[in-house]
Amino acid sequence: MYDPAYPEFRTHFVNVWRKLAAEFKAHNPKCVAFELLNEPHDGTPDATGWNKLQNEVLTAVREQDPERIVFVPAMGWQDYNYIKYARVAEEDPNAVVSFHYYLPMLLSHYKMLAWVGYQGAVQYPGVVIPTQSDADKYPQYASFHKTTYNADRIMGEMSNAASDGRNAGLAVHCGEFGCSKNVAEAMRLAWFTDMVAAMEANNIPWTLWECLDGGFGFVDMEYGIYRINCPLLKVLTGKELTDAEAKALLQKYGFKTE
Repeated sequence: MYDPAYPEFRTHFVNVWRKLAAEFKAHNPKCVAFELLNEPHDGTPDATGWNKLQNEVLTAVREQDPERIVFVPAMGWQDYNYIKYARVAEEDPNAVVSFHYYLPMLLSHYKMLAWVGYQGAVQYPGVVIPTQSDADKYPQYASFHKTTYNADRIMGEMSNAASDGRNAGLAVHCGEFGCSKNVAEAMRLAWFTDMVAAMEANNIPWTLWECLDGGFGFVDMEYGIYRINCPLLKVLTGKELTDAEAKALLQKYGFKTE
């Protein structure tokens, strides 16, 4: 789709967004925003292919709807390191570059999805794989035995994301972040605490992946019974709920709690 050699795919993508913009034009722009594509990756070192297509799409959207917030995804699976390459053809105060953050992946996806092959120990803050024995046992992940993550590193990376956005003339948004429920609770809360502090310090608005039980969120479900992780909710929102209040809230919206 990013390759100009396939104009029919590009044309179709632009036309889809032209139709979506027309369809949603009547909806309040304060309630509905657009994101052009989830986690694009065009294989170029500087997002050249995606930037050209993105601006074609953005132009089509703006013909219909100039006021709506449009999240422009960073290239490289929305890697914050690609924010510096984000380009909007004309100055657009309603275009926002969006990135995702799950670093270190071995921690955030611990015993999940493509990272399920690693069954050793993880650590946060500190060296991600804390023991040489686990590095030796899982050689494909051994680099994490030389990789350290902590509050300072996350703060530095969020600072870079914000700075790169300013240099590109675009506001920055973290569209996804989260950490596996398979991580020990104290480590998981520490990671979320450091993430929220770093984003707030750098004025980066954020969206959590996700709320309900999908492995990352703050609502847990087991055998059809739902439970709010109140300590994590406090980290994310600053709001304290007792277990009884959390249970009542879930019941209010039809979730089974016992």
